[in-house]
Amino acid sequence: MKIRYHLALMFFREDDQQKRRLLESYRLMLDFYGIKLLDESTDLRITRILKCLGILGFERYQAPLVHFFLTETLVRGRLPRVKQSVLDYFMFSVLNTSERKKLIRFAFEKFEPKEEFVWCPKRIQMQFLKAIKTRKAETPETHPSESESGVRWPTSNDF
Repeated sequence: MKIRYHLALMFFREDDQQKRRLLESYRLMLDFYGIKLLDESTDLRITRILKCLGILGFERYQAPLVHFFLTETLVRGRLPRVKQSVLDYFMFSVLNTSERKKLIRFAFEKFEPKEEFVWCPKRIQMQFLKAIKTRKAETPETHPSESESGVRWPTSNDF
């Protein structure tokens, strides 16, 4: 049984027509799900799609899709019903370890409250916090532009 499975995967990966069909289906799915997430079973379908992309040799499409969902849920506050699935399942469906680590870091940086983040060990979270603090210390304080605030901030030319 395993041999047939691996042969089927091998033939799929070598068949450009099948790969084009899968990519077209993926584009249609993105168009549909990017706008409407109707119920909890949708979460399971997205997890299956992510796993399918990885198994069939399209790993490069996994992380961008998960990043989209992380941004929508953690940054923009949209899709609240999907948030838990993004954190529990979508991130961990990404096969590329390096990309998965980047997604976990992004999720940690955007997740609040930080003390409730449970998707990586505390020692890793401490490393993330240290990096965040270092970045904040290195980033000079910026003022809003004159057009944004209506106030002109002094420059070195003013002195």
